[in-house]
Amino acid sequence: MQKIRVVIVEILRESGAKCGLLIDVGGYPLVRKGFTLIRDIEALCALIAASRATTREIARILGQDEISVVYHQGAGDHIHSIDIADQAILTILFDDRADLDRIREVTRRRAVELEDLLAGARDKSEPPPRIENLKSFADKALDELLQDKEESAAG
Repeated sequence: MQKIRVVIVEILRESGAKCGLLIDVGGYPLVRKGFTLIRDIEALCALIAASRATTREIARILGQDEISVVYHQGAGDHIHSIDIADQAILTILFDDRADLDRIREVTRRRAVELEDLLAGARDKSEPPPRIENLKSFADKALDELLQDKEESAAG
């Protein structure tokens, strides 16, 4: 996993992004590098994995093989996610100082390297533990997030 960490740090350096996450398809955070103010990374990872599953179903309905890149544009912070060999999701968190085209280029280029490293890691070790009920976990995280926003707006 150390080589994967190094690649993610290099992606951040090359792209100007703030934080990089490698998430398994079950929503479990495998690697986190860089800086973010997000306190509940586990909930974010579960929601990103759920978003990936939703996007795959949208692709199926549209008759496409896949939609491998997802971009969420926020008011100041943004998320760019890309599938890594159907094993993991590389998620890059960035703000307006980073260029989206640069992030896309760097992640696309480095994804091949991550695929090879993940294949090697999978051959050498057991898979990480997975969240047993991703839907329940994601629903709970979303409910808590919405409740926090409602409380903030009311108070």
